[in-house]
Amino acid sequence: MSNTTLYTKSPFSLSDRMRGYENVTKVKLTNRLPVIVSIHIHIDEYEPDIKIPIINNITKYVADRTDSCEFALVTNNIISLLLINYSDIDTDIWENNDLQSIVSQAVTMSTRSAMLNIGNDDIFLTTANAFTIPKDEVTNYMIWKQNDLIGKYITATIVDNDVAGIKSISECKAMHMRMKDMIKLLDDNLSSSPYNNWHDVIKNTRFGYYYTPISDELIHMPYIKSNKSIVDNVVYDKFKKELKINKEKNQ
Repeated sequence: MSNTTLYTKSPFSLSDRMRGYENVTKVKLTNRLPVIVSIHIHIDEYEPDIKIPIINNITKYVADRTDSCEFALVTNNIISLLLINYSDIDTDIWENNDLQSIVSQAVTMSTRSAMLNIGNDDIFLTTANAFTIPKDEVTNYMIWKQNDLIGKYITATIVDNDVAGIKSISECKAMHMRMKDMIKLLDDNLSSSPYNNWHDVIKNTRFGYYYTPISDELIHMPYIKSNKSIVDNVVYDKFKKELKINKEKNQ
């Protein structure tokens, strides 16, 4: 019998083993569900009249280059893209629903657009995350994002007006309660609320903007809780046909 040692060849090649390391942390989003891509553009140092056009341009740039993107909501520095990959049996998914690829593409495109709008000399940060969400929660998510924006504007207004006069903890608590009351007033009866005209906020921007590839422009977002059909129709694939017909009529 030979003394030669027999070595068993591994069933995996070097390339297979290395790809295995790469794939350990790869996450695939569930297919045929709405996907939200949330992009945060960190340019808070800019004044609203400069920042808002920049964010809107970034939104259009990214949305037009994202497969299956049917809707985008802009709330301050945050862009919420809605990807719909179930319109028909052959609808393609973006980046094979690979979470890392979706996030990296979103960051790359938004950064590229920001550089085109701001310039290479300015330093800014772009972050993103992505996730699937049930169809019946998409509109609720957009309501939540818009309410967060409204709350920030109200807070800024109260702080600008009241913070200089605060001299005690009790006064600080009172200011906080007044802020909560104002938000509740808006939520319960927005149209008749006396707090619609917030200080230092550009007219018609307090509820954000929305964008669809069919409309091809950013539109002032109304109060979503009173206009749920704007988002619902996108989720349930009715909005596109209606927008297309209205656009053709206006041409």
